[in-house]
Amino acid sequence: AQSEDATDDKEKTVNLVSISGVTAPVKGATPVTIITETNQYSGTVSWSPDVSGTFITSTVYTATITLKAKKGYTFSKVSANSFKVAGATVTNGAGSGVVTAVFPLSPAIVSPNIGNLMEVTGGTFQMSQYEITRAQFKAIMGADPSNTDKSSGLNDPVQANWYQAIAFCNKLSLKEGLTPVYAVNGITDWANLAYGSIPNGSRSNDWDQTTATSSNSGYRLPTQTEWIFAARGGSATHGYTYAGSNTIGDVAVYGNPSKETGYFTTKKTSPVGSKLPNELGIYDMTGNIWEWCFDIVGTIEYRAIRGGAWDSTEARCEISREAGCWPTEGPDSFGFRIIRP
Repeated sequence: AQSEDATDDKEKTVNLVSISGVTAPVKGATPVTIITETNQYSGTVSWSPDVSGTFITSTVYTATITLKAKKGYTFSKVSANSFKVAGATVTNGAGSGVVTAVFPLSPAIVSPNIGNLMEVTGGTFQMSQYEITRAQFKAIMGADPSNTDKSSGLNDPVQANWYQAIAFCNKLSLKEGLTPVYAVNGITDWANLAYGSIPNGSRSNDWDQTTATSSNSGYRLPTQTEWIFAARGGSATHGYTYAGSNTIGDVAVYGNPSKETGYFTTKKTSPVGSKLPNELGIYDMTGNIWEWCFDIVGTIEYRAIRGGAWDSTEARCEISREAGCWPTEGPDSFGFRIIRP
């Protein structure tokens, strides 16, 4: 007897819906032109816009995958939009082996430890697509300083003080074979720096006098100027009040006060990327967690913070809003994202 998915010609319907071998475009990578062949089908890949050599950044690429069924298989009963390609939004017609995979903005760098860094068009640096998460921080530092009562999980932004952010940058740089940016008096071995030696709760003159060599290849915090430029969308800016929109709820986890009581309805951070990105494909530059910058603000050596947080009002989340805090502040509302050349 025929199986229930067989056609009149005793051909089986293709049911391997995850297409392998088509990876998300990354700057400098050569586009694939064939898929990973299976026992059910082979396939070719064409790209739009046309890629004459290697992928470039800040581009939405579409892969058109043309599948060819092998003997004994058919696409005649394949459902519409049933195929999958990792990292892409995929469509296909019913009964069709032609698959369209649309990838989001291509990253400039893919870090094995923190994921994508996006090119800030019009600038001279790449910025992490997401805020550093609790899981990423713990993997590099061996500890997680976050207040778990104010976090929904390990994929939420880490809650860390400025000193901890500086240490993370240097340790991550070394792990990836880059030259650290920061120098702190008395610290010569960043790779083996004990987490417990990082100031937490009390100021340190040595850490307050941290110097930066921004031309080094490693990771660092953005300056306020760099942060603002990226939040506004670089040279692709639409001039929004918030990072990616004039409607804060589209792009930000923020205080969101109740219309009835006036009290905040948001009680903690959310996983990074929970809202829409800005023009550069960068998430959460408004809301979720205040982001440390390198700059000193004011006359009492506050360190700059930008973007607002889960417990901030709309006004405090505006891109133009400057704020600062002691570098020892961490939980519940302070975190960071990083950049590199």
